[in-house]
Amino acid sequence: MCFTPQELEVFAKETSALLGILDQNSIVIKINECWEPICELPASEIVGKSVISLIHTSDRERFGKLFEKYILRQKLKQFRFRIVLHTKKVVALMGTLSYHKGLIYVRAKEITAIDLEHQTLTMMSAISNIGAWNYQLHKKRFYCTAQYYKICDDIQHPYLNFDHMLAKYEATYQDVIRTAFDQLLEKHIPYNIVAQIITKKGKKKWVRTRAEPILQNGTIIGINGTLADITQVHDYQEQLKVNRETEKLALKGIRSGVFDHDLIEDKVFYTQEFRKMLGFSLSEAHIPEHTFRQMIHPEDREEAFIRHTQGLQSPGYHYYNHYRLRNIKGEYRHYEVYAWRKKDAIGHTIRMVGNLIDVEEKFQHQQEMLRYQRRLQAVINNGYLYTILLDPKGYILFADDNSRSIMKKDYGIDPKEVHCRFADVIPHNFTKGFQLNFSKAKEGEVITLEVSRPTNEGGRQWLEMVYKPVLDQENQKVTGILINMIDINSRKNAELMAEEAKGKIIELTELKNNILSNLSHEIRTPLNGIIGINELLSRDIPREERQKLLDMQRESSERLTQTLDAILNLSQIASLQSNLVLEVLPVSCQVRSVFEHYKHQAIRKNLSFLFHDSADNVYIHIDKDLLRLALNNIINNAIKYTFEGGIDVYCETENDRAVIRIVDTGIGIKRKNLSRIFDLFVQESQGLSRKFEGTGIGLSLSKKYIELLEGSLKVESTEGVGSEFIIKLPIYHEHIVRRRQSDQRVSYAKDIE
Repeated sequence: MCFTPQELEVFAKETSALLGILDQNSIVIKINECWEPICELPASEIVGKSVISLIHTSDRERFGKLFEKYILRQKLKQFRFRIVLHTKKVVALMGTLSYHKGLIYVRAKEITAIDLEHQTLTMMSAISNIGAWNYQLHKKRFYCTAQYYKICDDIQHPYLNFDHMLAKYEATYQDVIRTAFDQLLEKHIPYNIVAQIITKKGKKKWVRTRAEPILQNGTIIGINGTLADITQVHDYQEQLKVNRETEKLALKGIRSGVFDHDLIEDKVFYTQEFRKMLGFSLSEAHIPEHTFRQMIHPEDREEAFIRHTQGLQSPGYHYYNHYRLRNIKGEYRHYEVYAWRKKDAIGHTIRMVGNLIDVEEKFQHQQEMLRYQRRLQAVINNGYLYTILLDPKGYILFADDNSRSIMKKDYGIDPKEVHCRFADVIPHNFTKGFQLNFSKAKEGEVITLEVSRPTNEGGRQWLEMVYKPVLDQENQKVTGILINMIDINSRKNAELMAEEAKGKIIELTELKNNILSNLSHEIRTPLNGIIGINELLSRDIPREERQKLLDMQRESSERLTQTLDAILNLSQIASLQSNLVLEVLPVSCQVRSVFEHYKHQAIRKNLSFLFHDSADNVYIHIDKDLLRLALNNIINNAIKYTFEGGIDVYCETENDRAVIRIVDTGIGIKRKNLSRIFDLFVQESQGLSRKFEGTGIGLSLSKKYIELLEGSLKVESTEGVGSEFIIKLPIYHEHIVRRRQSDQRVSYAKDIE
């Protein structure tokens, strides 16, 4: 029987449910009055808008997919989502969607409180790492939370059956779980079991599973349960058991006794091990403190009592003391006391619990070690320059006086007083490669290397550094690393001097060969040309051929003359200082004169050859012949080594200097040869296979000429791009010239003397 339209209208008005109609694009067409107080908006501001615009951003994608899927299937669908109001309040809704004749009918109710509770429970489940499950008896299915599947490293399933649930447990626990589950179903007995599961990733985890029946009139209708990951707690408990057993064995091994001193009652309780160790009666649990004090060695008693008083009054809670005690045999042995103090409200120690440890063997070993160290110190101080003994962790066990003084100077730490690692106080000049060499030595390898360090006098001291492993005689295990350093300064200096002398011999031999090769080539070639042309000229040859031969003969003569002039100029360089003919001349005129002389050579090679003058009316105080010779060598080289492009000569000023720049687009100079380009007899290509003619003297002479004129010559070059030679000369100022002339007269007078 169906409701009439009037009856349905009454239901719609009286219901607290949220009712609405949407089109297939999720646009709100109509809603009932219940929406207004929930959304805190009038209906007019909701109708006509997409319902998705109201939904919380984190729920939109899920609702959109649900909406699209529902329209296609046209079936009744439940939904759950949150909407965000203009006041930023979040409201949770749950309801259904119904499809009819192209429209979507919405029926929903507010579940904000339930949703918040659900979110809180989900968050608590994740924080505590506890998953929940519910077993529905009539369907025989388990429904599990997301956290349950997360613990099992599994993806979330709609439901599980009992076999699937049981398969997650390790085989030895499956029967236990099955039995407990059966008893819960039959006798309603809850269970709480610690077991081990194997996750989907093959990882083993310890879990605590609990289950309780859901009863209705005494009949079970379902089961609620939890699964908690307790792997960390379980591992900690197991480790705690091991630690307790280790503690018992350790106390037996170190000859230790435990005591409990009640300072309020002035009573001391000693354990059985303690009483056995000192010879007290086993029937006496409490022994007066004054009885114990009488057992302390007379020589230690006063200082021990002072340390005891200071220990009770000191801040913190730890207590330490040491002294010799008389045992049952009447022998005195060394003991150490470590204890924890309990204090009252005003900070007074009222109780002390601790250990009395027999350290006689340790004391004897320490004394033996001190004796050994004193003997070793005497040997070391009269042997190696530096000696350091390290343990396998790199801590310094011993260091000689010289090493200690360096560490104190560099770091303010004395390894004899402070337990420290060598890596933290290593002298700065020994840091390189230390870790690698130390690791090799720990593996039993002997490492020998040479190092140097700066001395206070500004020189260097060479040392031979040896890393030698110290082995245990019984099992040949490395127990330490001994680092020795020996002064090898004399030997190293001799080796360096021999190596340097060898290099000088090789360099001089190469220089001699270059000189002989260059001069032989530069003299023989033009001479052979002149002799050969003379023979040809003695024959009857046409006039035009004769003229060409005469031109070639002239070029050979000029080349020979240039070579001889360069050699003569080199021999006279020492006497030029006192024979300079200095004049005040315009720099532009001097440079242009040399430029014009080489113009025909550049034109003959089809090179551009340009002069740029921006130093008009700038004068320099120079010997014009020396400047001309210097420019001749540089410009001649620029033309010789340039095959495309051209040469630009610039005449400029920079501050109080006249600057002459010769820039070419030639073959350039290799970076490695730039530092030697002004050396005598040096060319880029040398020997019989060299590509270009020349003596290797020209640039060296040019640099010396410019320096005689109190100028400078530098070069910048890139191989394959070109070169730039930069000459800087002082601009003429009268007072500077007078000073230079005076200095030259003094220098000349000294030369005469």
